[in-house]
Amino acid sequence: MIHGARICEVLMKNPHRNVAEYYGYVEKDGLMAGLCFKMYGQSLSDAVEKGTLIAGDIEFTLEQIEKAIWHIHGLGLVHNNTDPSNILLDADNATPIIIDFDSCCKKGLSIDFNGGTFPWSNNMRIAEFENDDFGLDKVREWMKENLVEQISL
Repeated sequence: MIHGARICEVLMKNPHRNVAEYYGYVEKDGLMAGLCFKMYGQSLSDAVEKGTLIAGDIEFTLEQIEKAIWHIHGLGLVHNNTDPSNILLDADNATPIIIDFDSCCKKGLSIDFNGGTFPWSNNMRIAEFENDDFGLDKVREWMKENLVEQISL
């Protein structure tokens, strides 16, 4: 949890509209007990499954996710776990928000401790920007396979 808090402190000082808003941590008995974030809506995986998003939303959604990833990369960090369960939608059900920074670390570091979720990961061992590119490509493929076209009557 301390690792995640350190990453979130960097992100808090460098906010982006598509990266989870971190408020700080809760302390209990002198120990870090939990991290506090803004509340968001459903995950991207739930939104696709429930039909909240449609095929026409793919490009806008992916552009926003990509901007968040580029922002994280601009800070010298790699998310290392880009998958539909780590992307939430804001209350408007249109704005994607990157969450879950347990695997996030500085570019070039070993990520043997915690990295990626199959099939969204490229079995990486080192934090490289390509890890996030791979995950984003997998999210793109998954969205195109699972989102249906809206039929106008």
